[in-house]
Amino acid sequence: MGQDIMIKDFQIKDLNELLQVVKQQANEVGAGVGTLDNDLMIDYARKCVIDPNYKIILATKDGAIEGYALCQIFELYYNQHREGNIELFHINQSHRNGFLAKSLFDACEQFFKENDCVYFNASTRAFDTQWHSNEDYLKSADNFYSRLMTPCGTNYIKEINNG
Repeated sequence: MGQDIMIKDFQIKDLNELLQVVKQQANEVGAGVGTLDNDLMIDYARKCVIDPNYKIILATKDGAIEGYALCQIFELYYNQHREGNIELFHINQSHRNGFLAKSLFDACEQFFKENDCVYFNASTRAFDTQWHSNEDYLKSADNFYSRLMTPCGTNYIKEINNG
């Protein structure tokens, strides 16, 4: 029997299942990125439903959420172009070798096209509590994005000591 793959827009009724996928992502990425705060995630998800410049897109297989993307549209003051940004993108490890990630990526691109973006970008952060990068996660993300996008930058992090 074939597997039913669907890309769909997030609805509030999907929230509890999405929270589980986000928790899996947080565990995989690294403790430095942080632990999931359910209340903040719920508030953010509501914002994404209300604000037309945000969108959460879900990737499902056989009815279960196996991944998601959080997309944002904005305009920068220095180039006056509408720009898209994939803020978060995740597919559960057990489904990364198929077409699910590419289908989700394509849905992000379609959202940006429909909203007159000139281009869109994506970046990845993954680190532990000592600010060491999670090389395996970063390599996996780089492998995916470099096949679909043009590399054009890097990402750096620095702890701010407030003591």
